[in-house]
Amino acid sequence: MAHAQTRAELLAAIDAILDAGRATGELRADVTAEDIAASLIGIFTVAPLPEHDARASRLLNLLMDGLRATR
Repeated sequence: MAHAQTRAELLAAIDAILDAGRATGELRADVTAEDIAASLIGIFTVAPLPEHDARASRLLNLLMDGLRATR
């Protein structure tokens, strides 16, 4: 039960951030909180150790670039 509640709270927080970014036109409209959570889990899975910091940073940059709205 705690896991489900934590997941729901995390997704709600991500939704709030996405909504704010969409409202300013900075973020794409088609990205969901679930998309972000899955992407972050993937990044954490492939770059969990300190020696993988460069990879994690690169992957996070790719994620952030992909979230930007096209103008």
